[in-house]
Amino acid sequence: MGGFVGRGALYPVALESALKYKEATYRHAEGMSAGFFKHGTISLIAPGFLTVALIPPPRADRTLFAATLANISEVSARGGRIVAFGPADLGDADLLRFVDYQPLPYHDEVISDLVLQLVVGELFAYSSALHLGREIDKPRNLAKSVTVR
Repeated sequence: MGGFVGRGALYPVALESALKYKEATYRHAEGMSAGFFKHGTISLIAPGFLTVALIPPPRADRTLFAATLANISEVSARGGRIVAFGPADLGDADLLRFVDYQPLPYHDEVISDLVLQLVVGELFAYSSALHLGREIDKPRNLAKSVTVR
């Protein structure tokens, strides 16, 4: 596994999705800002490297949307595989970049779009863990409570 990428408000969603993925699958994943790709992270991309991209709706911020697609192109150009979650009205040319694409029913509220992306990231982690045969109800090495001295 590689990383979960998002820009702007979707960056913390990428961080949380990567954390849930690690907890559920016991595989390494990083959450990162798509805007930081060219600052070292892009050097890790090789054929087969998997990136989960969280794509914002274009109506919220056209520049953010276009910049996210540009970063995805960088992954694709290096042979990386991309799974993405984003707007239902993505163009056919953009869809060709993905090994899998899940269109999301975005609404007119930024908060509901963020929550939707967060739930999808957690479901991706859950589904991946099921596929790998992990014990989802009893994750290993995770504290179920916080202890304070």
